[in-house]
Amino acid sequence: MKKPIVVILSISIVCIGAIGAYMFWKQKPAASSTQTQTQNQTAEELAVWEDQAGFSFKYPKELSFDKHDEDQENYAHIEFTSATHSGRLIIWAKDTTYPDVAIWVTKDKTLIDAVAVDTTLGGVPAKKLVITTPSKKLTTGAISDQILFTVEAEPIEGDTYWTTVLDTITSSFAFTSTNADTSAPSEASYDEEEVVE
Repeated sequence: MKKPIVVILSISIVCIGAIGAYMFWKQKPAASSTQTQTQNQTAEELAVWEDQAGFSFKYPKELSFDKHDEDQENYAHIEFTSATHSGRLIIWAKDTTYPDVAIWVTKDKTLIDAVAVDTTLGGVPAKKLVITTPSKKLTTGAISDQILFTVEAEPIEGDTYWTTVLDTITSSFAFTSTNADTSAPSEASYDEEEVVE
């Protein structure tokens, strides 16, 4: 009488063990795959941009850029593009007569239909804008030393790539000097060197 019970218990234990081992084995590749995806996202290489107009930021190293050296009116005009994603992102630094970003958003006629929320850029008050006309743009802007700094992404519908790049740049954006070189881009500027005889 005891022998069949022992056999049944043994078979049950073996079955439970086999099911447990199978479940463990089944879950392990999924966890490993998720971990690999996370590592790949984290490991995306970032480069540091340091601009003579007095700011710096991090951006994905895979991006191509054009500094628009032909632009003689603005302190910075940097256009980023991707070989694998349509759209682009432009960073501007230009003179402004607006005293702060709140006035900029309410007075600039190109921003009439924009939806704006408060944020910061490089530690100074900024506005994050969604512009829908004439085309969709996501813009973050701040004013420092009478210069308007904007980061403008032009995403393609359904693709969040440029939104992610915008977040990377704006979250790492820093003003590197209050005495930034804001001479016109066409003028050469040189650091003074101390001559030791």
